[in-house]
Amino acid sequence: MSGSMRMAGANVLLLRKAEDKRQRDALRRAFKKADVNQDKRLSFSEYCSIVKKVGIGLSEDDLKEIMAAKDVNKDGYISVAEFLGEAMEEDPDKKAELAFDIIDKDKDGFISKQEF
Repeated sequence: MSGSMRMAGANVLLLRKAEDKRQRDALRRAFKKADVNQDKRLSFSEYCSIVKKVGIGLSEDDLKEIMAAKDVNKDGYISVAEFLGEAMEEDPDKKAELAFDIIDKDKDGFISKQEF
C-alpha cells in the first residue's frame, strides 16, 4: 500500500465513529492521555499531539479541517462524545464531504489514483 493511500485511509478513519466497545475503550484511553490539562476536552494542540503520537502524518490544514468536523458544537474543543463520533448533531454527509476534500488534494472535484 502506498504512503498516500495509507494517508487517505488515515484521514477517513479519523472521521469514523467508534463502532464497538473495545474500540470505544481504546479511544477513551487515548482521549484521556491526550487531555493534558484534564479539562475533559481536547484543544487543537492536544488533538494534534495524539494524532502525531499514533503515527498519522497530516498537515496542519488537514488537522484543522478534521477538528472542525469533529467539533460539532463549534466551541473550539473536541469533547469525548465528539472524539468518539457520538455527538448527536454529527452529519454523515458533512463527514464524507470533508474526507473527500482532504483526499482531493488538487481540488478538482475528482480523486485520482495518485491522490488515493
